[in-house]
Amino acid sequence: MEVLIIGATGGSAEISAMLLSESKNVFGHFAIGFLDDQKSLRNSKVYGLSVLGEVDDFKNWGRVGLISGIGNDTNIASRAKILSRLRDNGGNFINCISSSAQIMSQVYMSDGVIVSPLCYVGNAVVLESFAYVMPGSIISHHSSVGFATIICSGVSIAGNTSIGSSCYIGIGATVSDHLTISNNVIVGSGSNVVSDLTIPGVYYGNPARWIRDV
Repeated sequence: MEVLIIGATGGSAEISAMLLSESKNVFGHFAIGFLDDQKSLRNSKVYGLSVLGEVDDFKNWGRVGLISGIGNDTNIASRAKILSRLRDNGGNFINCISSSAQIMSQVYMSDGVIVSPLCYVGNAVVLESFAYVMPGSIISHHSSVGFATIICSGVSIAGNTSIGSSCYIGIGATVSDHLTISNNVIVGSGSNVVSDLTIPGVYYGNPARWIRDV
């Protein structure tokens, strides 16, 4: 399927690399360009692909697939709202799974899920809509990743762990087994989560401690 990438900065670089070659993603999707609301990007080329219009212009492209390239810790809440609005307005969000990712049995994926190169997704893992797993991350058995949550590169999540919606787990962070992370939590890069994170906010350190509100 031909695919438009929503957002032309940040994580879009890795997503576009997967989608520029049908052989690099399991479903054979192929990127044709970006949609981004930044007027300065209009008609420019980013990562070898053209920015073809604003995000709501997807309606002009028929039944083309959509995948989200929006993803950093400064826009995690707005990311969820934008993607939900587009889907509610008829956007056809598809899954993008790298051919080099290792996906075990009984994994459930909702729509708009991205699993990047060299990731491991264990048995009976649940990835809710718009979950984005960046390169080299591990999500162990019977864990779940909530709606519009981003798992950054090199993250290790142990088994039987529940991560809520609109979370951001920073590069190289580790999450111990049988833990719960509530909605709207940001875990800083390199942090070590060893207990439940029940209050929304930014956590950092070893062990990860609440620092401030989101």
